[in-house]
Amino acid sequence: SIYFVALNPPNGLVDLHDPLAELFIYGDSISITKDLFFSGHTATMVFVCYFLNGKERKISLALTGILVGLLLIQHVHYTWDILAAPVATLSSIWLAKRLINA
Repeated sequence: SIYFVALNPPNGLVDLHDPLAELFIYGDSISITKDLFFSGHTATMVFVCYFLNGKERKISLALTGILVGLLLIQHVHYTWDILAAPVATLSSIWLAKRLINA
């Protein structure tokens, strides 16, 4: 989505390094600072929550809330990046189900 929504990094961004991306895609001299929309961490947690039930879902939702809080505190994403992740995830699940059942 960086090609569609290329946002500048938020102020106070924590410079993170992904060893696999540096090895295969970006190189070791470039840090990832613009690939922010949407939050892949949040999207993954929402995806997991969707497929759990009962107590496991409640625990997963609580952990998702903690993750969201930590992402916001660390300035890893804009708030919109985090809010868009559940929408994108649930929309993707819905679309996949429609395509499978079509």
